[in-house]
Amino acid sequence: MFVFAGFSWAIWTTRNKMAIEKRSARAPTDVVLTLLQKWCILLKEVDGERILSVKEEVLQWMKSFKPSVVELSDIGEN
Repeated sequence: MFVFAGFSWAIWTTRNKMAIEKRSARAPTDVVLTLLQKWCILLKEVDGERILSVKEEVLQWMKSFKPSVVELSDIGEN
């Protein structure tokens, strides 16, 4: 539930910045990093440390992510 609430909050604040301040995030990773940095200080120390380690794992995954070049479709070939 924490992750869902955090992502919802991060998307909402990013949307508000885009609509009101006419600022947009440079990359999708900015939204995720904002979520993890701002919410981890609200948690207990042990949970905050866990979130920071998750943040590092997410950053490593994003850096190594390579998009798929395969087109996905639900339409089969005849």
